[in-house]
Amino acid sequence: MDTGNSRRWSAKLRELDRTFLACVVRVWWNAVDRLPDHATENEITMALVHNVLADAHARSQFYCEYQYVPFERTADGAIGGDNFVDMALIAGHERRVYLAYECKKLNVAHKDGSRRSQSERYVGSEGMMRFVTGKYARGMPVACMIGYVMDGDISFAYARIEAAIGQNRTALRLQDGPTEEPPLDAMARFVTTHQRNGDDIELRHALLPFVRAGS
Repeated sequence: MDTGNSRRWSAKLRELDRTFLACVVRVWWNAVDRLPDHATENEITMALVHNVLADAHARSQFYCEYQYVPFERTADGAIGGDNFVDMALIAGHERRVYLAYECKKLNVAHKDGSRRSQSERYVGSEGMMRFVTGKYARGMPVACMIGYVMDGDISFAYARIEAAIGQNRTALRLQDGPTEEPPLDAMARFVTTHQRNGDDIELRHALLPFVRAGS
């Protein structure tokens, strides 16, 4: 995607994220109420995609695909793809322009009673770094992270992610943020910006409680 197209699509992708998250607020508890307490990331993401696709308003705005593989042209001119993101939104008929989402569990309870924030995994090579290096969302100006906060403690999850970003700011090529955005219902949101091979990528983050407050 050239610079002009990148600028043109940035605003559209941000708006697409806002539209998607508004839908998530509507379907989230229906998605997680039928899942076990120790559901895997894939199980949670599949349930979320299933419920989004069942929402009539969401279907009129975008298509949500689980484990999306972007098509790219290889050196010999063939079309293929060897990386998939956890889910992606496709608006209209522009399949090559998509909004990628990488999803990670946070605040995970272990058998010994301890709680692991898993913020380093969220920030590191299995999370944000996949976008910074261009492994995911190559050429896209905006991409997203979703954190499934398993114990519902959003404040703790955000504080640990913020600290992990600060500790890894050089590797993350951090240009700006984390900058908090207005919450949506029980969902916390923030934004970071990173330098990536001559251009910047904006990462939009949403933290979702897997359990209801007070449960």
